[in-house]
Amino acid sequence: MKLALAGDLLNLPVNSQYIESELAVNVQVSRALANAPYGVLVVNSDFKIVYVNQQVEVNTGYSAKQIIGQNPRVFRSQKTSIKTFRDLYSSLQLNGHWSGYLYNRTKDGRIIKELSFIDKVISQGETFYLVIRANYLRLHQDLNKLKMASLRDSLTGLWNRNGLNKLQQIIVNSHYSMAFININQFKFYNDKYGHQFGDKLLQQVSKQLQSDFNEEYVFRLSGDEFMVVT
Repeated sequence: MKLALAGDLLNLPVNSQYIESELAVNVQVSRALANAPYGVLVVNSDFKIVYVNQQVEVNTGYSAKQIIGQNPRVFRSQKTSIKTFRDLYSSLQLNGHWSGYLYNRTKDGRIIKELSFIDKVISQGETFYLVIRANYLRLHQDLNKLKMASLRDSLTGLWNRNGLNKLQQIIVNSHYSMAFININQFKFYNDKYGHQFGDKLLQQVSKQLQSDFNEEYVFRLSGDEFMVVT
Protein backbone atom coordinates (compact mmCIF):
# COMPACT_ATOMS: atom_id res chain seq x y z
CA MET A 1 0.00 0.00 0.00
CA LYS A 2 1.42 3.38 -0.96
CA LEU A 3 1.33 6.11 1.61
CA ALA A 4 -0.95 8.17 -0.61
CA LEU A 5 -3.62 5.48 -0.24
CA ALA A 6 -3.87 6.39 3.43
CA GLY A 7 -5.54 9.61 2.38
CA ASP A 8 -8.11 7.63 0.39
CA LEU A 9 -9.41 6.30 3.68
CA LEU A 10 -11.06 9.69 4.13
CA ASN A 11 -13.33 8.65 1.23
CA LEU A 12 -13.30 12.08 -0.43
CA PRO A 13 -15.33 12.41 -3.66
CA VAL A 14 -13.12 12.12 -6.74
CA ASN A 15 -13.95 14.67 -9.44
CA SER A 16 -12.28 17.70 -10.97
CA GLN A 17 -13.67 19.98 -8.27
CA TYR A 18 -11.95 18.06 -5.48
CA ILE A 19 -8.77 16.71 -7.12
CA GLU A 20 -6.38 19.37 -5.81
CA SER A 21 -7.79 19.40 -2.28
CA GLU A 22 -7.84 15.58 -2.17
CA LEU A 23 -4.20 15.35 -3.21
CA ALA A 24 -3.28 17.90 -0.54
CA VAL A 25 -5.17 15.94 2.11
CA ASN A 26 -3.57 12.68 0.93
CA VAL A 27 -0.10 14.15 1.42
CA GLN A 28 -0.94 15.59 4.85
CA VAL A 29 -2.60 12.41 6.11
CA SER A 30 0.20 10.24 4.74
CA ARG A 31 2.83 12.33 6.52
CA ALA A 32 0.80 12.31 9.73
CA LEU A 33 0.53 8.52 9.66
CA ALA A 34 4.18 8.00 8.74
CA ASN A 35 5.44 10.31 11.49
CA ALA A 36 2.95 9.37 14.20
CA PRO A 37 4.59 8.64 17.58
CA TYR A 38 2.50 5.47 17.88
CA GLY A 39 2.20 2.40 15.69
CA VAL A 40 -0.22 2.66 12.76
CA LEU A 41 -1.33 -0.30 10.63
CA VAL A 42 -3.90 -0.68 7.86
CA VAL A 43 -5.46 -4.12 7.34
CA ASN A 44 -7.61 -5.03 4.32
CA SER A 45 -10.81 -7.10 4.20
CA ASP A 46 -8.75 -10.28 3.72
CA PHE A 47 -7.08 -9.48 7.05
CA LYS A 48 -3.74 -8.84 5.40
CA ILE A 49 -1.57 -5.96 6.57
CA VAL A 50 -1.18 -3.48 3.71
CA TYR A 51 0.51 -0.59 5.49
CA VAL A 52 2.63 0.02 8.60
CA ASN A 53 4.40 3.18 9.70
CA GLN A 54 7.95 3.36 10.99
CA GLN A 55 6.90 3.22 14.64
CA VAL A 56 5.49 -0.28 14.12
CA GLU A 57 8.93 -1.37 12.92
CA VAL A 58 10.54 0.24 15.98
CA ASN A 59 8.05 -1.32 18.41
CA THR A 60 8.03 -4.84 16.97
CA GLY A 61 11.52 -5.30 15.53
CA TYR A 62 10.06 -6.41 12.19
CA SER A 63 10.78 -4.50 8.99
CA ALA A 64 7.88 -3.28 6.87
CA LYS A 65 8.79 -5.86 4.19
CA GLN A 66 8.45 -8.64 6.77
CA ILE A 67 5.05 -7.38 7.93
CA ILE A 68 3.26 -6.36 4.71
CA GLY A 69 1.00 -9.18 3.51
CA GLN A 70 0.96 -10.89 6.90
CA ASN A 71 -2.11 -11.54 9.02
CA PRO A 72 -2.11 -9.41 12.22
CA ARG A 73 -1.84 -12.72 14.08
CA VAL A 74 1.90 -12.45 13.44
CA PHE A 75 1.97 -10.25 16.57
CA ARG A 76 -0.42 -12.36 18.63
CA SER A 77 0.62 -13.76 21.99
CA GLN A 78 -1.11 -16.27 24.23
CA LYS A 79 -1.42 -13.63 26.95
CA THR A 80 -4.38 -11.88 25.30
CA SER A 81 -7.55 -13.70 26.37
CA ILE A 82 -9.96 -15.33 23.92
CA LYS A 83 -12.73 -13.19 25.43
CA THR A 84 -10.84 -10.04 24.41
CA PHE A 85 -10.68 -11.20 20.79
CA ARG A 86 -14.37 -12.15 20.83
CA ASP A 87 -15.25 -8.69 22.13
CA LEU A 88 -12.97 -7.15 19.48
CA TYR A 89 -14.60 -8.96 16.54
CA SER A 90 -18.11 -8.42 17.89
CA SER A 91 -17.57 -4.70 18.43
CA LEU A 92 -16.11 -4.25 14.93
CA GLN A 93 -19.12 -5.99 13.38
CA LEU A 94 -21.70 -4.07 15.42
CA ASN A 95 -20.08 -0.66 15.85
CA GLY A 96 -17.15 -0.55 13.46
CA HIS A 97 -14.84 0.34 16.33
CA TRP A 98 -12.98 -1.30 19.19
CA SER A 99 -10.47 -0.09 21.76
CA GLY A 100 -8.69 -1.96 24.50
CA TYR A 101 -5.46 -3.61 25.57
CA LEU A 102 -3.69 -6.32 23.58
CA TYR A 103 -0.56 -8.23 24.53
CA ASN A 104 1.52 -8.42 21.36
CA ARG A 105 4.70 -10.34 20.63
CA THR A 106 7.77 -8.69 19.12
CA LYS A 107 10.19 -10.30 16.69
CA ASP A 108 12.59 -11.22 19.51
CA GLY A 109 9.80 -12.83 21.55
CA ARG A 110 9.12 -10.06 24.05
CA ILE A 111 5.51 -9.46 25.09
CA ILE A 112 4.40 -5.83 25.07
CA LYS A 113 1.11 -4.45 26.35
CA GLU A 114 -0.45 -2.02 23.88
CA LEU A 115 -3.50 0.21 24.01
CA SER A 116 -5.12 -0.38 20.63
CA PHE A 117 -7.76 1.51 18.66
CA ILE A 118 -9.29 -0.23 15.64
CA ASP A 119 -11.74 1.43 13.23
CA LYS A 120 -13.53 -0.09 10.26
CA VAL A 121 -13.25 2.25 7.26
CA ILE A 122 -14.94 2.03 3.85
CA SER A 123 -12.88 3.52 1.03
CA GLN A 124 -14.07 3.39 -2.60
CA GLY A 125 -16.21 0.34 -1.84
CA GLU A 126 -13.42 -1.54 -0.07
CA THR A 127 -13.21 -2.30 3.64
CA PHE A 128 -10.09 -1.50 5.63
CA TYR A 129 -9.24 -1.54 9.32
CA LEU A 130 -7.18 1.33 10.68
CA VAL A 131 -5.22 0.21 13.75
CA ILE A 132 -3.41 2.56 16.13
CA ARG A 133 -1.28 0.93 18.83
CA ALA A 134 0.38 2.71 21.75
CA ASN A 135 2.93 0.94 23.93
CA TYR A 136 1.37 0.97 27.41
CA LEU A 137 4.68 1.46 29.22
CA ARG A 138 5.70 4.36 26.99
CA LEU A 139 2.22 5.89 27.23
CA HIS A 140 2.36 5.63 31.02
CA GLN A 141 5.81 7.24 31.06
CA ASP A 142 4.66 10.06 28.75
CA LEU A 143 1.66 10.77 30.98
CA ASN A 144 3.90 10.83 34.06
CA LYS A 145 6.25 13.27 32.33
CA LEU A 146 3.33 15.55 31.48
CA LYS A 147 2.08 15.30 35.04
CA MET A 148 5.52 16.13 36.46
CA ALA A 149 5.95 19.01 34.01
CA SER A 150 2.75 20.57 35.32
CA LEU A 151 4.21 20.53 38.85
CA ARG A 152 7.63 21.99 38.00
CA ASP A 153 8.78 25.51 37.15
CA SER A 154 10.20 25.42 33.62
CA LEU A 155 12.97 27.98 34.30
CA THR A 156 14.43 26.72 37.57
CA GLY A 157 13.19 23.14 37.80
CA LEU A 158 11.78 23.86 41.26
CA TRP A 159 8.30 22.84 42.31
CA ASN A 160 5.69 25.43 41.32
CA ARG A 161 2.35 26.35 42.94
CA ASN A 162 0.78 23.14 41.63
CA GLY A 163 3.60 21.21 43.29
CA LEU A 164 2.98 23.10 46.52
CA ASN A 165 -0.72 22.22 46.42
CA LYS A 166 0.24 18.58 45.94
CA LEU A 167 2.60 18.71 48.93
CA GLN A 168 -0.04 20.36 51.11
CA GLN A 169 -2.35 17.42 50.46
CA ILE A 170 0.37 15.07 51.70
CA ILE A 171 1.49 17.01 54.79
CA VAL A 172 -1.93 18.31 55.84
CA ASN A 173 -1.68 16.69 59.29
CA SER A 174 2.06 17.21 59.76
CA HIS A 175 4.03 20.03 61.39
CA TYR A 176 6.24 22.03 59.03
CA SER A 177 7.77 25.49 58.98
CA MET A 178 7.53 27.67 55.89
CA ALA A 179 9.81 30.53 54.88
CA PHE A 180 9.01 32.98 52.07
CA ILE A 181 12.00 34.47 50.25
CA ASN A 182 12.21 37.37 47.81
CA ILE A 183 15.16 38.87 45.93
CA ASN A 184 15.67 42.50 46.93
CA GLN A 185 15.16 44.96 44.05
CA PHE A 186 14.81 42.11 41.56
CA LYS A 187 12.50 44.11 39.28
CA PHE A 188 14.98 47.00 39.17
CA TYR A 189 17.90 44.78 38.10
CA ASN A 190 15.70 42.76 35.74
CA ASP A 191 14.55 45.92 33.96
CA LYS A 192 18.04 47.47 33.92
CA TYR A 193 20.07 44.47 32.69
CA GLY A 194 17.40 42.55 30.80
CA HIS A 195 15.39 39.36 31.22
CA GLN A 196 18.31 37.06 30.42
CA PHE A 197 20.19 38.49 33.40
CA GLY A 198 17.06 38.11 35.53
CA ASP A 199 16.57 34.49 34.47
CA LYS A 200 20.19 33.61 35.31
CA LEU A 201 19.83 35.28 38.70
CA LEU A 202 16.68 33.28 39.45
CA GLN A 203 18.45 30.07 38.44
CA GLN A 204 21.45 30.85 40.65
CA VAL A 205 19.23 31.62 43.63
CA SER A 206 17.33 28.38 43.00
CA LYS A 207 20.54 26.33 42.99
CA GLN A 208 21.68 27.98 46.21
CA LEU A 209 18.37 27.26 47.93
CA GLN A 210 18.50 23.65 46.75
CA SER A 211 22.03 23.39 48.14
CA ASP A 212 21.10 24.91 51.50
CA PHE A 213 17.82 23.03 51.95
CA ASN A 214 16.24 19.76 50.87
CA GLU A 215 15.62 20.38 47.17
CA GLU A 216 12.30 18.52 47.37
CA TYR A 217 10.92 21.28 49.59
CA VAL A 218 11.98 24.39 47.67
CA PHE A 219 9.33 26.13 45.57
CA ARG A 220 9.21 29.01 43.12
CA LEU A 221 5.78 30.53 43.50
CA SER A 222 6.03 33.41 41.01
CA GLY A 223 8.57 35.95 39.74
CA ASP A 224 11.24 36.25 42.45
CA GLU A 225 9.02 34.71 45.14
CA PHE A 226 10.33 31.47 46.63
CA MET A 227 9.21 29.31 49.51
CA VAL A 228 11.09 26.75 51.59
CA VAL A 229 9.33 24.09 53.65
CA THR A 230 11.29 22.59 56.55
